[in-house]
Amino acid sequence: IRHHTNPVGKDLWIHHKVMVGSRAWSLSDMESGPLAKFNDPRIHFAIVKGSVGCPPLGKNAYLPGKLDNQLNRSAQRFLASEARLRLEDENRVHMSPVIRTAFPEASGDLPQFYRQLSRWIFDKSIAGILISACPRPSWLRHDWSLNKK
Repeated sequence: IRHHTNPVGKDLWIHHKVMVGSRAWSLSDMESGPLAKFNDPRIHFAIVKGSVGCPPLGKNAYLPGKLDNQLNRSAQRFLASEARLRLEDENRVHMSPVIRTAFPEASGDLPQFYRQLSRWIFDKSIAGILISACPRPSWLRHDWSLNKK
C-alpha cells in the first residue's frame, strides 16, 4: 500500500521484506523485478496493493495450471468497473492509472493500445468505439485509500 506505514514508521510496500529462496524481497521488488519480466499487462490487473484504486483481492491463489484463465478474469473484472474504465462518448474515455501502468504505449499508439485492451473488455460496443474512435484517455486519479473489504 503506497505510503502506508507500520507501527515503527516504515513503508510496508518497500521496507517489509520476506525471504523467497535465498533473497529478501519487498512487494515493490517483486512488482518491478520478476513480475515485470513477464511483460503481460494482465499482471497489473491482478496485483493487489490494498487500495481502493487497485484490483480487488481474489478468493483464490494464482496457480500455474490456471494462471492464464485467472489473469484473463482479473483483467475482465477490473475493466468492467465504470470506476476504472468509463466511456463518456466517442471522444472521451476516463481510465484508471493502473491501465496506463499495464500499457505504457497508451500515451502513443492509441489504435494498438485499444486493440490490445479490447481483448478483456466485456462490453464489445465499448471496445468497438475505443478501437474506431481512438479517444485520448483522460487518466483518473488513483484512489490510495485503504480498501476495507
